[in-house]
Amino acid sequence: MARKLEIAWQDDAEQLFHLYRDEVEPELRTRFHALWLIRQGQTPTAAAQLVGVQLRTVRTWLRWYREGGTTTIRQHRQGGRQGKPALLTAEQCDELKAHTASGAVKTIDQAREWVETHFGVRYTYWGMRSLFERLRIGKKVPRPQADKAKPAEQEAWKKGGSPARCEQQA
Repeated sequence: MARKLEIAWQDDAEQLFHLYRDEVEPELRTRFHALWLIRQGQTPTAAAQLVGVQLRTVRTWLRWYREGGTTTIRQHRQGGRQGKPALLTAEQCDELKAHTASGAVKTIDQAREWVETHFGVRYTYWGMRSLFERLRIGKKVPRPQADKAKPAEQEAWKKGGSPARCEQQA
């Protein structure tokens, strides 16, 4: 037989309901929803099924509530929000954007070298490429052209077809 659930509730059901309904963060909203259901008399198993989490998760939330109430529940956050700290400051990013806009940097490798010499920050190729995307820095080099390309024939093609066909019609 299971032991009876004992919780020294610091909040009444109405307070937990308002915490649940007013919470903007989905992660915390789910926790307060489960607590509200349990406060109303639901079992932890039923509350876990209703909010869509495992029973072990609800038990963890109850342990946090026993330890410090809703403030402790708010302190526990899942990972993924922090990310790695930026290697360059906002001013340095602005300086990099200005430098690339001037046309001095044509490739990502040149940008890597410039950042390392000016700011002492080392980036990998893919890290700098990701930074270019975040800063919305576009490619500075035009598309490569073949050595045998003939610009006059290409322009004639754009205006109405192949040059050979134009010569045959004339």
